[in-house]
Amino acid sequence: MDGLTVFEIACLCGGAERVAMTALVALHQDDRIKIGFARHRVVAVAETADDPIERDALAAIPSTGLLLRPALAAIKNTEQVRQVTEALRAKGLDGRIRAHRMRRELAADPGTGLHRIAVLGVPGIEDDRLRRVFEEPDPKPEKFKRSRHRGPDQPSNLSDTTYAGGGDGGF
Repeated sequence: MDGLTVFEIACLCGGAERVAMTALVALHQDDRIKIGFARHRVVAVAETADDPIERDALAAIPSTGLLLRPALAAIKNTEQVRQVTEALRAKGLDGRIRAHRMRRELAADPGTGLHRIAVLGVPGIEDDRLRRVFEEPDPKPEKFKRSRHRGPDQPSNLSDTTYAGGGDGGF
């Protein structure tokens, strides 16, 4: 619409967070990131992207990965996303009447694929499993039970097999 990119449409319809979500979905569809459906962990599996926003998104995800919400926050604070916001402002689309009219027109016919996601946000994600990941909150980290025996001066609850009858003293 009026020469706007999919990321400008995302920014117009949902702000920087929508731009970040659209970038993650695009990277997921191209198999450049993996999103764990159970743990909501985002891991980059590629290092390159043609689009500067997608490149910044890949750079924002460390090699160890991130949960979905922190990944979205990291991406929405990148320089490229800021530039999209400023480009809309330069075009006079920063909350004015013209922007409102454009959002209404876009919502009336959101299209398909990334364009639909940019316009509608999470409800526009056609893949049910992926949409649920974006709808649900990130799961809380697992808490592991600490051992009662932790110090070097405390005995272990494991049996000592060093001197357990092998005849050679454990050697």
